[in-house]
Amino acid sequence: MIGMNILIVDNGTSYLPKLRDLFVGHVIEIKKFGDVDLGHANGFDFIVLSGGHQFPVEGNEKKFKNEIEIIQNAKPPILGICFGFELVAHAFGARLILMKNKEQGIVEIAPSAESILFDGIDTLRVYESHRWVVESLPHDLVELARSKDGIEIIQHRSRPVYGFQFHPEMFVDQTVGDTIFKNLFEKNVKCK
Repeated sequence: MIGMNILIVDNGTSYLPKLRDLFVGHVIEIKKFGDVDLGHANGFDFIVLSGGHQFPVEGNEKKFKNEIEIIQNAKPPILGICFGFELVAHAFGARLILMKNKEQGIVEIAPSAESILFDGIDTLRVYESHRWVVESLPHDLVELARSKDGIEIIQHRSRPVYGFQFHPEMFVDQTVGDTIFKNLFEKNVKCK
């Protein structure tokens, strides 16, 4: 698999250099949220919606209307990470709940359904840094894994749209987030 065109929508993540490392060997374009539209997004092989901490999704739908439209209508596979996960969940009608305390650090997650995302992995340890959780999903989304705090991985029922509440790009020497990501990426991109 060489030369895939990857769009990263930067929602204000401080982990952008690490996120780029997940795509070594591929062509990456980075756009700030609000600076990308559906037509542009459809020209890529894979779309990533990054994490971010500037604004919550709830109450800021106008700021993220372009990303919500991309989530709901884009043709390429999409992965939302942390804040991007929250955008994916919200775009399909899930309710987000503010946690009492921020979750930050390495946590264990457990599969809720069988998935190739977990191939070759024994213990699911991932890095998290978030304040919002999704407790239940609308019909269009399926839960693939959860932690003590809530849902961790979601997938759309009929489209290649996914969300990771965790950061697969962080602490790759101590976690398996990058392996889960690689399994998802390989499943969803076509070799050129």
